[in-house]
Amino acid sequence: MRIEDQFVFYGKKCVEEGMTTSFFGNISFLQGDLLYITASGAMLDDLGQNDILQLNIKKEFPAEKSASSELCVHRKIYERTSFKSVIHTHSLYTVILSKHESQLSFQLSEVLPFLENIPVVEGRSGSMQLAENVASAAEKSCLVVVKEHGVFAQASSLKEAYVRISALEYVSKKTVLEQIYYRG
Repeated sequence: MRIEDQFVFYGKKCVEEGMTTSFFGNISFLQGDLLYITASGAMLDDLGQNDILQLNIKKEFPAEKSASSELCVHRKIYERTSFKSVIHTHSLYTVILSKHESQLSFQLSEVLPFLENIPVVEGRSGSMQLAENVASAAEKSCLVVVKEHGVFAQASSLKEAYVRISALEYVSKKTVLEQIYYRG
């Protein structure tokens, strides 16, 4: 499947599963020096040809002004890790769980080791501070939660990043709903 088709497919899935709304979140993929990334304001569930930009990972170009405001975060992740894809969503239940935590960890019967010891970092959206904090955490984890903001999932493929971010939001939702039910 072409990279652009993968963006369309996983963008729709993220919105359909409720991991983000249409206008929040972004996707990127690194292929050599070519960085594919969603444009600023792109609707993840309705991506078109002009919504997926091709940039050079090492050089800045005027077209970057049209890229997602989280471009600096994606770049820093690729600079500091061996990951080739990033999906960023505003996963509601994960964000709720992380509000007063420095890390999330889920002990499950399923074998999902990437859900153990997920770092929670802080930083203003689109800032170099956030880029540094997320990239530093991504050196140790394929999932990074940004307090009161969202989640960055890193992997070797968009499919793998999607599986990770989807699993995290599922167990976060289950945890929040169980807390509500058993406290009620």
